[in-house]
Amino acid sequence: MPKTAPKTPTTKNRQFPSQIGSAIPKKAETNQISKTRKSQQKAAKSSSKISLYFSSDQATLNDSLDFVKGAVPNKPSHPILGNILIIADRKEQLVHLIADNLQFGMQVSFEAPVKRSGKMTLPKDILGQMVKRFGRGKLTIKCLIETPEREGQEPSLKAVLKSSQTEQFEIAGMDASDFPSLPETDNKLMTLPARMVIAQLSGSLFAASNDETKRVLNGSHFRLSGERKRGLNQIETWTTDGHRLALFTGSSQTESPLSEPVNFTVPLKVLKELERHLNPTDQLTIYYGRRKKQQWNCRL
Repeated sequence: MPKTAPKTPTTKNRQFPSQIGSAIPKKAETNQISKTRKSQQKAAKSSSKISLYFSSDQATLNDSLDFVKGAVPNKPSHPILGNILIIADRKEQLVHLIADNLQFGMQVSFEAPVKRSGKMTLPKDILGQMVKRFGRGKLTIKCLIETPEREGQEPSLKAVLKSSQTEQFEIAGMDASDFPSLPETDNKLMTLPARMVIAQLSGSLFAASNDETKRVLNGSHFRLSGERKRGLNQIETWTTDGHRLALFTGSSQTESPLSEPVNFTVPLKVLKELERHLNPTDQLTIYYGRRKKQQWNCRL
């Protein structure tokens, strides 16, 4: 019986592992996919607008941030309270940094070349860390508002920090419209030598209560008065935790003594920040006035 030759296997209907579950797209389908991806990328693009632009010396900006961060709460009740408000004023060529915790606020201003006025808020911790990472020299800070072309998406804010050594960082920010405003008080009471206030703070804060629920004891009570005949302004403070009492009295020469005495209490945390940053050669001006009914504010 003649032998038949073995059949040679064919690959006509055979599928390789790389082809299982997929099909090789045709040229027309490939072009369509490419067009779809391009349209998606185009739709995802956003337009940017510069809303704030200034430059500053790294040391000046770092010192200013170090000053105001004392007013930023460790556990903010609202996310924006964990941020620092940056205001750039092109007309005055000034930059203002503001922090507020709804109990007290702190502001520092410094001269800087401002190219575009505006304001925004940035997270305290991230901003401080980024500024410290830059070396000594000039920094430029630019705020960008990115408006997506897709409907229903909210604009996003980011700050671009750039140094002269081409280092660059980007930080996501928040709109400044929700940030609380500091009270404006133009009622100037008196101006005192900073060294007098430093002596009062260093000799009395030890007696204040650390219990923040006891608001009257958690600080120092101030009494400011004037003596026209001698041309003096006087300052008296009482600090106590219920067990200890520290009393301080000081006076300074003035051409316009207070006509009526004024009394107010300043929280301990504010006084500690004041003690930390006061320069003995400075002059301290105290403003005081009514902001709302049954609410008074003091500005140092």
